[in-house]
Amino acid sequence: MKKHLKIKSTILLSIIFAVLTSGCDKTNTIPNQTPQSQRSKTNEYRSNYIYIKDVTNYEESFVDGLINYSIGQKVPTQLLEDLLIVGKEKYLLPSEIEAGKQYFFSREEKGILLELVLRRLNLSSLEFQFIITFTDGNSEKKSGIVTLNPTFFLGAESDEDEETGSEYFVTVYRHEDKDKYTYIKIGENENNKLQARVQLKEINDLHPLELDKIEVLK
Repeated sequence: MKKHLKIKSTILLSIIFAVLTSGCDKTNTIPNQTPQSQRSKTNEYRSNYIYIKDVTNYEESFVDGLINYSIGQKVPTQLLEDLLIVGKEKYLLPSEIEAGKQYFFSREEKGILLELVLRRLNLSSLEFQFIITFTDGNSEKKSGIVTLNPTFFLGAESDEDEETGSEYFVTVYRHEDKDKYTYIKIGENENNKLQARVQLKEINDLHPLELDKIEVLK
C-alpha cells in the first residue's frame, strides 16, 4: 500500500503543480465580521462574552471565529497573548514554530524534492513556502499564510508516523477558499522529531517532511 501511495503521489505531483501557479493569497478570504467601531484604540476587543487583549497579534479570521464561538456558545472567553481562557479552562496557543526563526523541512521521493519553509507570522498564523523540484530541474512554488482553527481547543488532531506506525499529536494550520485549500500539520513524533505534512485539495497523501534545520531570522 505504501509503495502504491508513493507512485500515486509522484504521478499526481507532476500534474497538479502544473495548475498551482498562483499560490495562496496573502490574506484570508473570511470577511471581518467585527465592526471596527467595537475595537478600541488600544487594539483591545470587549463584548459581553469575550475579551481580547490585542487583536493585532492574530489573523482576522482567527479573531472573528473566536468571537463568533463565544457569542454562539455564550461562554466567557479571554485571549491574553498566547493564553486562551474558555470558561474555566486554560489553553496555550501552539508554539512548535517559534517566532524569530525559520524552519526548513524536506523529503525526496523518486528523485522529486519536496521542500517546506515555515516562519511564524503572528500568534495564530504561519507563513509558508512549499517547493517541488522535479527530476528535470524545473520547480513549482506555492506560498501564503495558514491559520490555526479558532476552535482548536475542542479536540486534538493526530497523524501517523510512517516509520513506527504510532500516532502523535499535531497542530493543523489551514488556508481555505472556494476552489482549493492548504493544510499544514506540525508535530513531534515519538522520537521527538519535528515533522510537517502538507495537504492540498488536489492531493492529500503526501508523506511527512523531516526537519532539516532552523535559522534565526535577522
